[in-house]
Amino acid sequence: MTRLLLVVLTVLLTACASHEGVKTSTPAGAYQHLNRLGEETAAALTERYNNPVSACRPHNPSAAFECSGVIIRGTSPSTQYHAWNPNPSGNEVSFSYLRKDTKFTNFYLYKNGFILYPRLLAPEGKVSVSILCFFPRDGATNAREDQGCGQSPNRPTSRECQVQGINTAERWVEHYNQYGSYGEMCGFNVREALGENATIAFTEGLKAQRLVFNPQLSSHNELRVAKWDQDIGDVLPLQAFFYLDSSGKAGAQYDQQDFLKETGILVPIILISLPANDADPATFRFIPEDQAPSLHTQR
Repeated sequence: MTRLLLVVLTVLLTACASHEGVKTSTPAGAYQHLNRLGEETAAALTERYNNPVSACRPHNPSAAFECSGVIIRGTSPSTQYHAWNPNPSGNEVSFSYLRKDTKFTNFYLYKNGFILYPRLLAPEGKVSVSILCFFPRDGATNAREDQGCGQSPNRPTSRECQVQGINTAERWVEHYNQYGSYGEMCGFNVREALGENATIAFTEGLKAQRLVFNPQLSSHNELRVAKWDQDIGDVLPLQAFFYLDSSGKAGAQYDQQDFLKETGILVPIILISLPANDADPATFRFIPEDQAPSLHTQR
């Protein structure tokens, strides 16, 4: 039995066993566990995708990203770093938010990456990842102040939306139509400290995306997330790795195996099919044959 399979079995007998209620001492049991976990994950993602709530109640209330939608980050596999670690030379971390009322077909250049649990649905013992701001499309955040949420260099009209009195989707659209995209647009502050105002801001940001971009579906939105520490994959609320088409599958397999090796945690690979038009939904599928080859070569 390979060392990787031994790691899988150890996981199932400890952390995963207690969470999933699975006890097994055979490779076949490990495969069964992965298959069940994968099917459950695909179903959970589909449910969150189809849940267009405006707030998570009764949590004060919390912004919709705390309990609904799919929070995804595109990555590139490499032997030089772990895909789930933030770039140590960067500021904060960029994700996108996918839900049936905020669709997109273009995910920059990425074909694979990972998915985070919403904070209110994360398993016990995971760290809380803070979402800072939301842009209805890619906000060119690497060049912005305030952890990627503030002003672009020499562009005062790109300051935080609320600071400029932009509190509704309609006002955001007016601003966007006047000043343009990327470095010129403003982002909505959705930090938890704002309370219900953050909930309202995120709802208005999603509405702004629908008003401007959903008919074309060509532009992904951007969530800016506070950077977490390096090498804490064991407590990171990472739910799954994903790929978008065949060119991304090998990268997802590498990351799945690397994550298992480094953390002892087995998470599934999910195929995400983005919608081709506004009438189509995104879909989330678990395919046993898509998992890293080392996980099924000895069945």
